[in-house]
Amino acid sequence: MTTIMAFLETALQNKYCLLPNCPLLFLSPEAICLRSFTRACFSSTNMSRTISAAFARGLKCPDLGLPSVLLKFFVFRLLNRPLNRYAVEKCDLKPGHCVLDVGSGLGIGIHYALKRVAPRTISYLRFNPPARVFGPQWLARLGLVPLKVSTSLDKDGIVHGLDTSVAMIRLSRSRLKSFIRSERVILHNSSVQNIPLQTASVDACFHVDSFYFWPSLVEALEEVLRVLRPGGVVVTAFAPHHLNRFTQWGWMRYARPDILAYAMALESVGFCDVEWIKNDPLAPTGVQCIRAHKPPLKLLT
Repeated sequence: MTTIMAFLETALQNKYCLLPNCPLLFLSPEAICLRSFTRACFSSTNMSRTISAAFARGLKCPDLGLPSVLLKFFVFRLLNRPLNRYAVEKCDLKPGHCVLDVGSGLGIGIHYALKRVAPRTISYLRFNPPARVFGPQWLARLGLVPLKVSTSLDKDGIVHGLDTSVAMIRLSRSRLKSFIRSERVILHNSSVQNIPLQTASVDACFHVDSFYFWPSLVEALEEVLRVLRPGGVVVTAFAPHHLNRFTQWGWMRYARPDILAYAMALESVGFCDVEWIKNDPLAPTGVQCIRAHKPPLKLLT
């Protein structure tokens, strides 16, 4: 920033024939305005505020701008990868389960969930390249074999990805297109307060670095509770040291990283068995999670 200011100051001096550190008394009004504008825009304080605000907006709703591109590489891919893996592990997923990833972003968490709920589809696509492009029944689409009403892949589960960012939906759609064609992944451009799924249709829900940006924790968790089946689980994973650092940098100005408020909101909307796991030996370094369940149905006797 100092280099930019020095360059612009030199340009101003050359244009208006100014001496370095020339008193304002000897400057024209136009030169005074330009010098003030230069110092105001490119001072280290103002520039850092502008940059931190751009990163804060990129965290809340990523787009295709430079801050979001940097965040996608350093935060969403590098830092959030172990968080997504750990959150999926804590969901205790089984083949055939239906899963919801809130704030799915680039689809990293969806990939980890697919390995657990759709192992047949993953194996089939790995050894059948044409199916990645044309779908599992590509031979039937070419008219070489009859179209099957059902296949063994239908026993696999489905992963729903939910994100408010159109840019993230587009990027994840390109990364997951083979699974979308196989109908194992469904992406939704919507908010957590309006989940486009039927009541009691999901076995598990997980989210990473998402609830800080929810307008209302209670309304969002009520919607998550609605779509979960009785006994379903919701898991969030987070790294407190990352949150503290982002807060110091001003990246969380549009967020509310209040973990205790989230845990209390879980209980207030009706979740049970709420547990805050802090010292799990199997967790990545510095990573914690909160897990809760939807109460099971009580049989009438």
